[in-house]
Amino acid sequence: MSGLGQRFGLWLAAMVALALVYGFGVHGRMRVETDLLAMLPQVERDALVESAVRALSDATGRRTLFLAGAPDAARARAAAEDLAARLRDSGAFSAVTLRIALDDGALDALYGTRRAALLSGTHRAWLREGAAARLGDDALRALYTPSGWLRARPFAEDPLNLYGDFLAQLLPAAGKVHLQDSLLVAPSPQGPYVLVAAETAATAFTLAGNARLEQVIAESIAGTEQAHAGAEVLCSGVVRYAAAAAASGTAEIATFGSISTAAIVLLVLLTFRGPRPLLLTLTSLAVGALAALTACHFLFDRVHLITLVFGSTLTGVAVDYSIHYFADQFRQRGEWDPRATLHHVGPAILVGMLATALGYLALVLLPFPGLRQMAVFSIVGIGAACATVLLAYPFLANRRAAAHRPAALALSAQLARIGTPKVSSGSALAALVAALAFTAFGLSRLVFVDDVRALQSTPEWLKAEDARVRELLGGGQDTRFFLIEGPDAEALLQAEERLREGLDALVARGALGGYQAVSRALPSLARQRENHAWLAAQVYSADGVLARTLADAGYAEPDIRARLQAFPREAPGLTPDEWLASSVSAPLRNQWLAAEGLAHGRGVASVVSLAGVNDLAALQALAQQDGVTFVDRVARISQVMQRFRKLAGAGLAAAFAVVTGALMLRYGAAGGARLIVAPLGGAMLTLATLGAAGVEANLFNVLALLLVLGMGVDYAVFMREGRGARSTVIMAIVLAGLMTLLSFGLLALSTTPFIRSLGLTVVLGVTFTFLLALLASGGDNAALARPPGHPR
Repeated sequence: MSGLGQRFGLWLAAMVALALVYGFGVHGRMRVETDLLAMLPQVERDALVESAVRALSDATGRRTLFLAGAPDAARARAAAEDLAARLRDSGAFSAVTLRIALDDGALDALYGTRRAALLSGTHRAWLREGAAARLGDDALRALYTPSGWLRARPFAEDPLNLYGDFLAQLLPAAGKVHLQDSLLVAPSPQGPYVLVAAETAATAFTLAGNARLEQVIAESIAGTEQAHAGAEVLCSGVVRYAAAAAASGTAEIATFGSISTAAIVLLVLLTFRGPRPLLLTLTSLAVGALAALTACHFLFDRVHLITLVFGSTLTGVAVDYSIHYFADQFRQRGEWDPRATLHHVGPAILVGMLATALGYLALVLLPFPGLRQMAVFSIVGIGAACATVLLAYPFLANRRAAAHRPAALALSAQLARIGTPKVSSGSALAALVAALAFTAFGLSRLVFVDDVRALQSTPEWLKAEDARVRELLGGGQDTRFFLIEGPDAEALLQAEERLREGLDALVARGALGGYQAVSRALPSLARQRENHAWLAAQVYSADGVLARTLADAGYAEPDIRARLQAFPREAPGLTPDEWLASSVSAPLRNQWLAAEGLAHGRGVASVVSLAGVNDLAALQALAQQDGVTFVDRVARISQVMQRFRKLAGAGLAAAFAVVTGALMLRYGAAGGARLIVAPLGGAMLTLATLGAAGVEANLFNVLALLLVLGMGVDYAVFMREGRGARSTVIMAIVLAGLMTLLSFGLLALSTTPFIRSLGLTVVLGVTFTFLLALLASGGDNAALARPPGHPR
């Protein structure tokens, strides 16, 4: 078998293996991620903080809140009950909560025998201030008014409501929401809204689950509103954001991929006028996409939806090799030998592919999971497409050259003259000065924005609905939280209790909507002993408030004495192990990170989650306490974005230096410097254009310049290697450039801001680079006489 046949046989065997691996190992098993934050690097260098972030993110990602409202309480309650029933019947949620009913059995088993050491924050403050008489006043008022019906325990069982008030603080009511007949109700001028909470068994970020959950939510809301006149249902939850991102990404994949494929079909048919070039081109693209998906599936835990959106435009880069290969048939009239084409354009295709891959490789080296995955997808995809061109095309391509002369060739002949214009040195100098002045002006106006929130895209209707829910609730779950650490559980709980004093003050003045802390349900042993001492001195003493209140209520002296004597002399302590073993701890268990802290050699830890943050500076001030860390994940991510933007800038400069060195090794110092002018100038003009137009730049604009470097070097190398057939080479570059502009131009229309930044930057960069490559490649008239592939 000839060398040509051997190479084709090798390619064919690889294709069979790829098809088998994809069919049995990838198809139907690939998991798709939709969370934008999953693309970002690990923000926290502190492993314990990262554990806390994961715990809260998982809980938040599984929870969806609904508010069913109506002009009056009865209709609002009926709508909420109907909605809860629909959500339960759908089977999409693992738990749906409408009525807040404390499990009396579990509560009494855990807290009942320890009442003598438990106090709510309000009652504790009264006893600390020596205002125990307020307990009696409240108790007698409740005894003779309807407010007593709202108590957790009857007067005879809990006269001063000490135990009942402690239990009430365990309820999740916060902000404007209050408990009314076991329902959480948010008042509004339009009428009350009843809260319904639903929770999924798994995180929201799964492509298949997103669509189904969103459909269930939409159908449940529509059904409830139709069944109850005047009812309105609002919804807020991470799952809706994930569903919106998934729907948008899926639509973009279909749209961008379809347009790119249609453009390729049209371009190849118009230029080469034959089914074989089209079939081979589509084959190379299919091989590239299949190889890229397979590689990402096995190298990463899951494939990000953004990778698929970005990969849908891979055709704009991979098609270059097919166009360059088939364009060689127009180099000279007569018979065309596909095997000889490898000698003419093979080196340029290979060098161009390696230069482009080098640009993507810079992304692989950065600690960005999403970008690394996009880079791997692109490198494998263009590598497989290039291998198909070099190994299969010489064997499969038609042996007969096209008889027509495409219109693009005539255009290219005109463009070829751009490189060798008869222009006075004065005009050339004026053009150079104007370009430098524009670059300086644009760069001086360039502004970088590193806020990660600017990279997220959310439909306006979803933002508006979420804002309404937060307004009605008086706040919502915040991404910021406190991490508390201590050498042991007792020290940890005491530190959390000290923090809560400051948080309670912020809640009282409206700087904070509310918070959830483990120490509310699990007081420290020190606090339990202190509570017991205050109760013994001010409530259960012979002249304490309990004796006076019972006497005023008409209780006999023996009954009063018996109650006082039943108070234990020592505090019956509640320990973390006992609390964790009870079902009562379930709502707060994800905030108790004792095991994670010990695993990291840090003692024990817990999280205090926040809601309705209105004064960030006041919260940050509380973090000055020992063992307390305020975690603002959005701010930390933004700081990381800024740090990596600067690193990416340094990496971009290094990549330019490495590529320049590689070009100089092949083409000499002068030749290498000349070739790097196009991508370097294109990058500078791109940034200047963004600055002059007032477009805010970010990390992804810098990273996109790495792609501009790869493609710019690709164009410069093709023009250098194909000097003997300049018009043909320019035609191929023009066609390939059009596909690149189309593909990345589509990305510039993406609803995802950072994908849009990538697309816009590449479009500008490719345009400038192509024009500069034309100018830089034609200055040496003698070069046109040298044979193709001549290095100097």
